[in-house]
Amino acid sequence: MKDFFTKKIIQTIVTFVAWHAISAGHNILAKVILNEFNYPLTVTATQFLLTTLLIWPVVGFHWVDMSQKNNESMSKRYWLVWLLPLAVGKVITTTSSQWSLAKLSLSYVHTVKASQPIFTVAFIRIAFQKKQTGLVYLSLIPILGGVGLASYSEDTFNISGFISVLIATSSFALQNIYNKQLLSETNMHSFRLVLILSQLSLLLFAPIWLATDFRTILDQILANNAQINWLKVFGLLLADGILSFVQTLLAFVFLSLVSHLTYSVANATKRIEIILGGIIILHDHASVFKVIGMCLAVSGVFFYTFAKHLMNKNKHQTKSLDDCETITGSSTYEKLGGDSVDDDVDLPRSVDVDETRPLTGP
Repeated sequence: MKDFFTKKIIQTIVTFVAWHAISAGHNILAKVILNEFNYPLTVTATQFLLTTLLIWPVVGFHWVDMSQKNNESMSKRYWLVWLLPLAVGKVITTTSSQWSLAKLSLSYVHTVKASQPIFTVAFIRIAFQKKQTGLVYLSLIPILGGVGLASYSEDTFNISGFISVLIATSSFALQNIYNKQLLSETNMHSFRLVLILSQLSLLLFAPIWLATDFRTILDQILANNAQINWLKVFGLLLADGILSFVQTLLAFVFLSLVSHLTYSVANATKRIEIILGGIIILHDHASVFKVIGMCLAVSGVFFYTFAKHLMNKNKHQTKSLDDCETITGSSTYEKLGGDSVDDDVDLPRSVDVDETRPLTGP
């Protein structure tokens, strides 16, 4: 038994370090690519393509059944009402995120992305009429204030980039809620959902890329533009797509090893590392007001994570006293364990009755 726990601790630490290192490296690499090769739509298309190709071995390794017969509830209605909108949301989220990264500094983009809890709370209130505790609402204040202060002092600030990162953040918050509800109604394996969404996103996005970046890039290749090292660009795009996929995979693995609270805290610390990476490695401008704003926003995310954990813990205690009433009166969203704070990884959740231990394995 002792050896089992020792092995699990080592596995958790190694996964944590690898996930953080690859995620930080991926975000920094994405900014480097966009600085040298300012084609965010091409970066997006590459990520969709490589995720679609690389997820197949993972699906096969985990023996995920892709047949329709074991998912009878996956009717045409679900493809039209659930999967297609999710794929559109994935396209909007990824494209907006890459566009904002091309326009703004890496550290500032991730500071604004810290505002995801604000959108999550708003969407839950609108879609499920679900109120939060006063402590949860209070945690949103430092997030909002921090993003505002960082925006005020950001030297790379421009309105198109700012709107893009807000669209990416809000779209991802809505996409997370949508993902969880779909998984609860279909019992689809989360890896299968990743594969389907990647394929649909690639099909939806391919015509857009062909009509925009592809034509421009083709003209530059035919003109033999010596200013662009195409071999280097291809290598960077390949590395970016692979790292994007690997960080998603590691997020699944880490989430299967730890509690929901631990995962949320680890994700918040990952944001700090990415922001610091932007400042130290990419030399993002960091004024006093910007640093204070970043600290406020990230501390607000920590505050929000613990406030949600406390609210859900109290909810479970109430459920144990009156289980039948709670089950019949709870929303689909509540049964799925509330919201999560993760805006870098398209991470659909499998359903698990224990909210503190989401199921992501096979």
